[in-house]
Amino acid sequence: SRIQEGSDGGRKKVAELTTLIQLGKFEDVKVAIAKEKDQDSQETWAMKLALADGFYAWGKYAEAQTVYELFLKKFPNGPTEPLNEFYMNSTYKYAQMLLLMGQLKAAVNAYDAALKAKIDRPVRRQFISEKAELLVKLAEKSPPAERGAYFAEVQKICNEILWVQDLWFGKAI
Repeated sequence: SRIQEGSDGGRKKVAELTTLIQLGKFEDVKVAIAKEKDQDSQETWAMKLALADGFYAWGKYAEAQTVYELFLKKFPNGPTEPLNEFYMNSTYKYAQMLLLMGQLKAAVNAYDAALKAKIDRPVRRQFISEKAELLVKLAEKSPPAERGAYFAEVQKICNEILWVQDLWFGKAI
């Protein structure tokens, strides 16, 4: 479940909304979310992000992106401790959505947001490795004058990755 510290009622609401989302009843979902007393609670954000996921699944990319961007603006410095895992999972999912949409620069920003969460070392290594791959792609598409900044960041990431011999070490090579 995406809700880590929410109530069972919160999980039930998300499940009910997910059913409506699967049926494409987005207006009904918006109305249900608007009725929540605390629009910034973890449970309400779980509902909002379920809606964003539904928008994405139905090809409504702009609507999905709007919800995710509001979520990121709510936590510009990263998550509070109770929201840590929820935040990490949501921002990573958003990065993946942006990649599928071909929005590489925005995906790098979503990875940066995900890295604001407290994450264990293997997950951090995965995130920064994937980010480095994106930076290389961006550098390849950029004018020569802009490439240096991308490659400098890639080099910094590689310096961190190369200390442990694992899958990410191999990719960094």
